[in-house]
Amino acid sequence: MSEGPTDEKTGIDFTEVDYFINEYSGQNAYEGLLLLKDDSNKDDVGLNYRLANACYILANCSKEWEQRKAYLLEGYGYIKTAYANEPTNTEVLHWAPIITGSLSENCTATKERIQFGHEFKKYIDQAISLLPPEFALLHMRGRFRYEVASLSFVERNLAMLFFGTPPSASYKEALEDLLAAENMDPGAIDNMLYIGKTYHALGDAKNARKWLTKVTKKESCDCVDTEQIEEAHTLLGKLPSPTPEELADDSDCDTAEGIGGEESD
Repeated sequence: MSEGPTDEKTGIDFTEVDYFINEYSGQNAYEGLLLLKDDSNKDDVGLNYRLANACYILANCSKEWEQRKAYLLEGYGYIKTAYANEPTNTEVLHWAPIITGSLSENCTATKERIQFGHEFKKYIDQAISLLPPEFALLHMRGRFRYEVASLSFVERNLAMLFFGTPPSASYKEALEDLLAAENMDPGAIDNMLYIGKTYHALGDAKNARKWLTKVTKKESCDCVDTEQIEEAHTLLGKLPSPTPEELADDSDCDTAEGIGGEESD
């Protein structure tokens, strides 16, 4: 996503940087942005949300958890600066929930994970209320609803410290968002993985197997994709063996039509 290659306020030309971002070349985008940054434009919204974007790409391409979290924390600082200056900017609204949601998922401490989850909830609600429907927003809310529905009793009580009341969401609500996202942009590894995980949580082994199998047939483009494909393989190994009826069903559709798992061929 981009608002244009040249910032009208500062005159910064982002043409080359946007090319690198669109090519998923995080390191080149990151280095190019740092070369453009100085004391006169360090608070520029376009510069900061692009830096957050570049850090997100670098995090996804990092094998080591510590490095991945470090990039996300750096990106978090950039998107916080952008949000403080222009909280209704379309790109800021897009990247604020992505960065905070990714941080929440990459934190090992429960308290830290819930803190970022609370901030994510604020950003995603604002983005969905102000922006047109899009894949990323529905997918992120679906993932969040899945995680909330999966909270343990202890985690739910701890969340009360930040939310005031325990966050509430169901697997059915998560599935609604994830299937809606799938209809908008079919085939994303992370979305199909969470559809499979949600069906699994709902006790629907047949549809869980269908969506997790789709994930295992995809090719990764970064380290996060690789981990998610591996997770799909692991989850498939935990599912009960398919019934003879399932084995006879050779449908392999790529779109989702409804929560009941009825997909068009």
